[in-house]
Amino acid sequence: MWPYRHAGAGRREFGRVVLASLTASARAELDTHRALGRRLRARRAERRLAELEEALERLESGAPPQTHAWYARPGAAAVTGTAFLVSVVVLAAVVGMRGPDGVVVGVLDVAMLLATALWFSAAVGAHTRARRGAPSPPNGGSSFEESSR
Repeated sequence: MWPYRHAGAGRREFGRVVLASLTASARAELDTHRALGRRLRARRAERRLAELEEALERLESGAPPQTHAWYARPGAAAVTGTAFLVSVVVLAAVVGMRGPDGVVVGVLDVAMLLATALWFSAAVGAHTRARRGAPSPPNGGSSFEESSR
């Protein structure tokens, strides 16, 4: 029987080939940055290489791929915080120039609300990422002791 007749075997093999190629190019990039003495770029390339190797190991073991939500990424809080601050400043400037009425103020108000929601999502994602390594509380998160129940 043909070895790739199992459901999804061809897709997994293609993913393995792509990940192996990306891993090889990331390893070459890491070696280049180290040879040129670029410490920060080498560190970034090293993190990317570790991510690719982890994804390749997960693929070869048959585990589902690990996905990262946009708000759980390290730079999401900085980008959304900056968008929030910019929207507040622009809204304040427009309200100062044109007054609190008008379409532009309404659009900017909605943009600020959207930036606030994105910033909140990024903050929660960063908090969740920071708590992953922390041990769980001994009482399961309850504020009451077991003996008092």
